[in-house]
Amino acid sequence: MSLSLTDDFNLSRDQIIRASFESIGIAVTNEPLDPDDIQVAKVALNALAMSWKAYGMVLWKRGVDSITPTEGTTSYTLAPTLGSGTEKPMKITTVNYKETSSETEVPMTRLSHREYEQLPNKAQKGTPTQYYFEPRRSGSILEIWPAPDANFAAGFTIEYTYQQPIQDMSAGTDDVDFPNEWYR
Repeated sequence: MSLSLTDDFNLSRDQIIRASFESIGIAVTNEPLDPDDIQVAKVALNALAMSWKAYGMVLWKRGVDSITPTEGTTSYTLAPTLGSGTEKPMKITTVNYKETSSETEVPMTRLSHREYEQLPNKAQKGTPTQYYFEPRRSGSILEIWPAPDANFAAGFTIEYTYQQPIQDMSAGTDDVDFPNEWYR
């Protein structure tokens, strides 16, 4: 007996719907599903997947991106580009500034909303060492402090790791955007 040496089992949206209907006795193997039943199940499956976000179940899905700082600019919009693989950040997990010539990375400190609002001079320039992230429906905001000075803007980037949202399952042939361990 040998092992398959694979770990790529995957189901489409409609395969999950059919398996669910068959397991509860609504569908019979090889008989077509009613289009209205598929529509109801599609809504329920997408609603379930979206609700998992509220419980932190997107920990497995992360992205990495970077910002080129501009002198004196503290606020950067992290706009979603759906379908590109760079989705809207839901949560920032790490932020580092990186010297472009040496690749040296330095972690930045996260601020709460209150801590960010209490900074006395948000226009102060220097090397940014702190950040505040505000998730929004579209175009989340990353605030950094202090504002980049000319030296920092010319020689550094800001890199961040973020949690991505689970994508909708629109077409019946769409793969689901979560691990196969979650299928049941």
